[in-house]
Amino acid sequence: MASACLPLINRAVEIEGVAYWDGGLSANPPLLPLVYQCQANNLLLVLLQEQKQSAQAAPSSANDIWHRLSEMGFSSCYLTEMDGLLAAKQQAKRSYFGFGRLERRLRALQIHQIELPQAIGQLAPHSKMYAEEKFLQSLHKAGRNQAERWLTQYFASANKLSSSPA
Repeated sequence: MASACLPLINRAVEIEGVAYWDGGLSANPPLLPLVYQCQANNLLLVLLQEQKQSAQAAPSSANDIWHRLSEMGFSSCYLTEMDGLLAAKQQAKRSYFGFGRLERRLRALQIHQIELPQAIGQLAPHSKMYAEEKFLQSLHKAGRNQAERWLTQYFASANKLSSSPA
């Protein structure tokens, strides 16, 4: 509940006397612990926000600027971690022999992303506040359809090739 608690809409959620807020405000789940602590050779990321922001027009109203800032804040930790992970993976591939455990791990790691369906990426920023059952069911259906498309296209080769733009 605390993770979905948007600071501008909800009061903080209290758990054992401690108040929590988030709603994506602080960070997405960190990627690096998955690389360091898991044995799987595939890292599958399900993106909940469009990452191709450069094509968007610059925001002009105070409301549009606020929404853009919140999008940037939500994505910044993910983008920083992903850039670092991809750089480390490229460096591990360049070395002739993988002596260290992390270097061997990075060489074998395949990174995959399931991105938003185009229709969801085009929703208005304030749609994040919609809580109507029909709307949420349509998002769920669109997400499942996108996952099924990804599985059809990439699952057979997931252990051999990354499907992310890495």
